[in-house]
Amino acid sequence: MVFHGHGHGWHCNFLHPEFLHCFVLHRAGEAPHYDWVVTDYRAGQPVIEQVADASYTVESLKMFYSHVGMRAVPTVIRPFRAYRGFGIVNCVTLTKAIIGLRAPVVITPRQLYRRLNSS
Repeated sequence: MVFHGHGHGWHCNFLHPEFLHCFVLHRAGEAPHYDWVVTDYRAGQPVIEQVADASYTVESLKMFYSHVGMRAVPTVIRPFRAYRGFGIVNCVTLTKAIIGLRAPVVITPRQLYRRLNSS
């Protein structure tokens, strides 16, 4: 999980300035031939892109994101469990679905950051 304070739009007025957005950085593929992939929700649509190959470690990627002013939080990805009802569709919603976190009251990046650091 990566959190940062880069963003624009009317909703940014209601968010903590250091937590305007979040996205998931995860492995895709089978070891040792996996790639690091970012799954992000930008401008109303999901975006999936390869950002690094298997030569990068969790620590090296965490250090990279830290150097560019972002917060990286290692997180365990659990099996996805769909839930009923409606909700806000944003970067937090997509992120929670990918990591398998059921937390309906967590709707902002800062709330998600706090939730992941408390468990």
